[in-house]
Amino acid sequence: MKEHGCKMKAEVLNFLTAACRAGTFPGFTVSFLQDKQFSTTLFGAETVLPNRKPLVADKWYDLASLTKAIVAVITLKVAEEGKLSLTAPLASYCREASAKEITVGDLLTHTAGLTGFILDRNQLAGDVLKEKIFQLTPQWTPGTQMIYSDHHYLLLGFILEEVTGKSLAKLLTEKINQPLGTAFTYAPVASNCIPTSPLFDEKKNWVLNLQGIPHDPKARQLGGVAGHAGIFGRLKDLQKLLQALLGDFLQPTSQKLAFTEQTAGFHRSFGFKLYKAPTDGRWLFSHTGYTGTFLLGDPVKKQGLIFLSNRVHPHDERQAYIEKRDQFIELYLKDL
Repeated sequence: MKEHGCKMKAEVLNFLTAACRAGTFPGFTVSFLQDKQFSTTLFGAETVLPNRKPLVADKWYDLASLTKAIVAVITLKVAEEGKLSLTAPLASYCREASAKEITVGDLLTHTAGLTGFILDRNQLAGDVLKEKIFQLTPQWTPGTQMIYSDHHYLLLGFILEEVTGKSLAKLLTEKINQPLGTAFTYAPVASNCIPTSPLFDEKKNWVLNLQGIPHDPKARQLGGVAGHAGIFGRLKDLQKLLQALLGDFLQPTSQKLAFTEQTAGFHRSFGFKLYKAPTDGRWLFSHTGYTGTFLLGDPVKKQGLIFLSNRVHPHDERQAYIEKRDQFIELYLKDL
């Protein structure tokens, strides 16, 4: 097993370094968990604009949609406390929501159907965007289709705040950071963060890099605090979170909801996309982030990986990145 793990790791690292040299991302940090130990590699640069800056450890990354995974865990913890039902209709908790028949579980699995288009959603003031999210109604019978949408977790974040009477930032502190000893935050010190997209003037001259500010425009419109994006974290924070999820941080019932199929064959749990291990078909849970982040865990063998990059710097070549990311996942999964 250990020999296989070393061979797999070498193959994956060779693949990632080649992708980095080809410009898929300026640099990356990857950390493999096996036999209760993390093995971590850093490679490449933090930025290439305005100049090349070597990548160093212990920086905060814009986790983008990994925020959804963390908010899903917060939701499960709130449910464990009896403050929220995952199966009751939203009408039980949120009078403002037009989609009163859907459940929190529908939001967690992206099967609620709240995919309707919101005009100028990336420019709307935060309170207006919130109102528009509340006005969304299902585009299909909830549970019958799965389409990934930020809208689901935007609404989930608003519901968590209403049910608990606390902000998402406060819930992040109480439900995640305090029990796990992590430092996830919606309000990072900008100078401690890995930059994301560069901004240019009308003559296409570099002006600055987004740094310590969410790359996601809807999160920015909401003041940086949202259920779908906006959380920043370090590798060691994600390492602690992954170990906690593979341990007993969640109650057994919550573990089943988070790590096994909860949809009609869409490979979605309450918070994660699921993969099947090729060797025996056991479930593995995962989540990705637009900025170039990724987490995967194996609840049975207590192993997994964390991948961090700022692949939107200096250019956002999303499709090329997704192709490399999916090949990376395939390499990791092929002999598990």
